[in-house]
Amino acid sequence: MSINNTTLLGLAQPVTGQESGVWGDDVNNGFTSIVDIAIAGTNNITQDSDITLSTLNGSNSTSFATTGSNSTTAQYYILNCTGSRTAARNIIAPATSRAFLVYNKTSGGYAITIKKSGGTGVTIANGEVAIVFYDSITASDFVKTTSSFTNVSSATGTLSAANGGTGVANNANNTITFSGAYSLGLTLTNNSSITLPVSGTVATKGNAIAFSIVFGL
Repeated sequence: MSINNTTLLGLAQPVTGQESGVWGDDVNNGFTSIVDIAIAGTNNITQDSDITLSTLNGSNSTSFATTGSNSTTAQYYILNCTGSRTAARNIIAPATSRAFLVYNKTSGGYAITIKKSGGTGVTIANGEVAIVFYDSITASDFVKTTSSFTNVSSATGTLSAANGGTGVANNANNTITFSGAYSLGLTLTNNSSITLPVSGTVATKGNAIAFSIVFGL
C-alpha cells in the first residue's frame, strides 16, 4: 500500500492501484480531517515559550482533532494565543503559502510574532486579532492583511503618533478631551508650549479667558 502527500497541506494522495481496503481511512483521516482544521480548526497556544509549527502528512492512520492544545501541527487555521506571557514570543510557521488568523489574547502585555524560521515576520500586538499569510512574492515572510484591536484596555505603554496616538502618556492628570462636531487642528513648526489657567475654561463662545502661549526658540 502506498500514498503521496500534497506539498502545502499534507493531504493524502493514494497511488493508483494501491490502498486496497483502506480508502475510507485514507479519505477520512488523511484528507477530510486536514481540510476541516485548515478551514475552521483552532490551535489553542498557551505555552510561555516559542512554538514551531510543521506540516504533518496525512495518512489512513493520522488523527487531527478539530481543536488542538499547543499543537505543533501547522494545518490549523486559527491560532488562539491565551494564558500569561513573561516575554514576547514567536510562532515559527512553514514558509509556504498559508494564511492564519492569529488572536493574541495573552496576559502580560506582550506581542506575538509569527514568522518563518530565521525570518522577522509580523507582530501581533497584545489584544489584537489579525489575518496573516506567507508572502513569497515581495516579503518572503509572513505579513499582515487585516487586523482589529478588540481589547484595547489591555494594551500598555505609549502609542506612537505614527500609529494614531499622541506619542506621550496620557493619564488621569493629563487628559485631552474632544467633544462636539468640530475638528481641532494644531500645527507646530518649532518647540511650543501653552500655559493654561489653574481652573476654568480657556475659551468658550462669547466668553474667552486669557491664556499665554510661549514659543521656544
